[in-house]
Amino acid sequence: MRTGRVVRAAVFAFTIFLLILLWGGLAIQLGYDQQQTLDRARSTSANLSATFAEYTVGVMRAMDQTLLSVKQDYEKDPERFDAAAEVQKYAVLRDISLQLGLIGPDGNLAFSSLDKSPEPVYLGDREHFVAHVGGESGKMFISRPMVGRLSGRLSLQLSRRLDRPDGSFAGVVVISLDPQYLANLFNSASLGRDGFVSLVGRDDMFVRARTSDLGTMLRRSMAGTELPRMLERSPTGVYEVNSAIDGVDRVLGYHAVPDYPLVIVVGWARDAILADFYDRRRWLGLVGMVISMVFAGAGLLFIRQVDRQTRTERELRRQAVELNESRMEAETANRAKSQFLANMSHELRTPLNAIIGFSELILSGSLGPIGSPKYLEYAGDIHASGTHLLDLINGILDMSKIEAGRYDLAPEEIDLAPVVEECLGFIRVRATEGGVALDNLRRADRLRVRADKRALKQILINLQSNAVKFTPRGGCVSIAATRTEDGMVAIEVADTGIGIAAADLKRIFEPFQQADNSLGRAHEGTGLGLTIAKSLVELNGGTLLAASAVGVGTTITVRLPAADDGSRRPPAPAGEELHASS
Repeated sequence: MRTGRVVRAAVFAFTIFLLILLWGGLAIQLGYDQQQTLDRARSTSANLSATFAEYTVGVMRAMDQTLLSVKQDYEKDPERFDAAAEVQKYAVLRDISLQLGLIGPDGNLAFSSLDKSPEPVYLGDREHFVAHVGGESGKMFISRPMVGRLSGRLSLQLSRRLDRPDGSFAGVVVISLDPQYLANLFNSASLGRDGFVSLVGRDDMFVRARTSDLGTMLRRSMAGTELPRMLERSPTGVYEVNSAIDGVDRVLGYHAVPDYPLVIVVGWARDAILADFYDRRRWLGLVGMVISMVFAGAGLLFIRQVDRQTRTERELRRQAVELNESRMEAETANRAKSQFLANMSHELRTPLNAIIGFSELILSGSLGPIGSPKYLEYAGDIHASGTHLLDLINGILDMSKIEAGRYDLAPEEIDLAPVVEECLGFIRVRATEGGVALDNLRRADRLRVRADKRALKQILINLQSNAVKFTPRGGCVSIAATRTEDGMVAIEVADTGIGIAAADLKRIFEPFQQADNSLGRAHEGTGLGLTIAKSLVELNGGTLLAASAVGVGTTITVRLPAADDGSRRPPAPAGEELHASS
């Protein structure tokens, strides 16, 4: 039970370890993936801002070059200057700009490529005019987005100062640029939802053009954002910020426009950048959950299997204990039975010996003749019955001693031939009466075994008696012995009797069993002879085997350890059979 708890705890800990390893690995992989995605977005933002800065430089240079050409044409001959002809002369003025305008030194609009208003249009208060009144800066001025007083449209005013030959202020030449033109140019980049590209003035931080929310963001200053501080550090860069306007987290890439006081800002919403990453994260999360469920399920199944095995082992231990208890009870009962039989056999043998002894006296007539021959016949019956009953009790007593472990052995080196001859003496009369021939060992003095002599006699008598009992008249019982190569002596008792069926061979060694167990069997006996013989052979370190065929006969082979007597006699050749007729 303790082992089961330890195994369950180990499986649970291992499952948790696998889950931690799985989710830890996923977290590391997702963190790396997210960082790589953001790094690519930063690089893309930086590259886009640089690209759009180059585009903006191109547009601004085209505008500035046009302003310089118009300025040169005007200053060359102000009286003959034809503004309408200038519009047709330069493609930029026809295709990109909203209008070309000339503002006089008094601030009134002197010329416009748009239809002239019947009323004077005063522009002297506009920043693109005021910027040039104080003197020539040598640079194109780029105004904030404003609504034109003549066009009524939102536009950027790009202007340069006009001078008289004496250098005095002659007015301002202006090109009105639609910020939507720049926005359309920037829209070539797909930045997703909440992404934008803005053109911002570096001097005032006002937005000049933007790809999204144009009306809202134009004329909005970015002076309070991180952009001015980032520009102080470097003219190009990337940073992340949470917008104070819409609360969107963005990656911003910026790049100052060379030669002009402008900066390109590319904004990319963090959620848009990570959209694909979020999809991958969801899929990996689902995969991780499935794998986690598999791990958890496998761990649970393993724990259930461990619990089942633990219960099985506990049940097996319980059954083993019960079996051991049952075995001990059976052994106790068997010993009690054997003890009872031994005691009862002893109590029965005493009066039986008296009955047999007195019947022998009557039969011998040693105390005088018997009056009636019938009494002599009765005395013979009493003697035969008493002898049979005594043999039965002796067998039961021997069997009970063997089972109780109380059969004492005294192993010794025994010459086989005299013992066999002595045992044949006990059955020779019965064999003669039954018409059964006996074949005995010869030269058996060369074969010696190590065994208990009393047990060896009982083994041989039991086997020889059985062989004679089950051999019909005219049959033969033979005894042969050989020395085997493995240091054993094989004694074979063979008969030409009725034989034993193969199905009965195992059963004949069980107590009180015979090949014929029917009530009407032809041969008397207790069925203990072979059981006792086999038990005694095994007690002496040997084996007993039976081979038989119905109608042919039976051969019982007893193998006992050979005596180590080489110092006193020459050993019998291995495999040499000692056999003679008697």
